[in-house]
Amino acid sequence: MAPLENENVVDLEWHGDALVVVARGAVETLNWALVEEAADIVLDPLRETPSPLVVFDMSDVKYFGSVFMALLLKCQRIVKPRGGLLVL
Repeated sequence: MAPLENENVVDLEWHGDALVVVARGAVETLNWALVEEAADIVLDPLRETPSPLVVFDMSDVKYFGSVFMALLLKCQRIVKPRGGLLVL
């Protein structure tokens, strides 16, 4: 298991063809040093998926900062050109 998953920052769950990224409260403290690692964890399964559907479940998150926003934008830049959809 990846370090970010061990720290309860994100959990990845597949539901059919959709990747559900369950963000935990720890995303509130995500720092720039970990954003690339977080992006790799989330994006690696999507790089080979045609028309990926990604759902970010934010129900456990009270707030997030610019670091997590950068992660969302990185995901969007992978998903959109493939004809996929990213949903919060």
